[in-house]
Amino acid sequence: VPNCPPGTWKNGNVCSNCNNNCATCSGSATTCTSCSGSLALSGTECVETCPVGTWKNGNICSNCHSTCATCNGGSNSDCLTCSGGLTLDPEFSTCDNGCDPGKYQDSGNTCQPCDDNCATCLTSPTNCLTCKSGVPYLIDTTHKCTNTCPDGTYLSGTSCLPCSNNCATCSGSATNCQTCPENQYLQNNICVSQCNVNYYISGDDC
Repeated sequence: VPNCPPGTWKNGNVCSNCNNNCATCSGSATTCTSCSGSLALSGTECVETCPVGTWKNGNICSNCHSTCATCNGGSNSDCLTCSGGLTLDPEFSTCDNGCDPGKYQDSGNTCQPCDDNCATCLTSPTNCLTCKSGVPYLIDTTHKCTNTCPDGTYLSGTSCLPCSNNCATCSGSATNCQTCPENQYLQNNICVSQCNVNYYISGDDC
């Protein structure tokens, strides 16, 4: 037999039928060279779903890009999951070392957006490391961004640092009190439980 028609293979001197999954085959009924219906060729086998590391490219399983562990296309921007410890940015379907500014790496090795106020963040969207210009000050104790330091903190550079426990509010340094906790009085920017000799109480001040 010089040439066997599609759907058969040359079995000695006769043309034998290919396996039902194969549109064409060679050397044996199950060694597919193309597939029937919606099946895709993976090596010499016709499959419904392409194996990990490949994607269904028409009727063929093609390799993912080397940065992708799984993918839905052949480029580096078609990744669904990443290979080799790389981090997935789902916004662009790309895999890279770490995340772009304004994003953080979650426990699933995926880049997620930081909170709108954070320029950069770490481990969660609201755990800001640096702040955007509209809310430029970082509260040291909560890692939130603000445009004014809250009571109990003072501005140092671009950070709101905590006041000393002795102060209700402070300015310039942790111990430079501006107001005092209840039942204490402000004397020379220090909070005291009673005014020194030669001082008298006037409201909350000595």
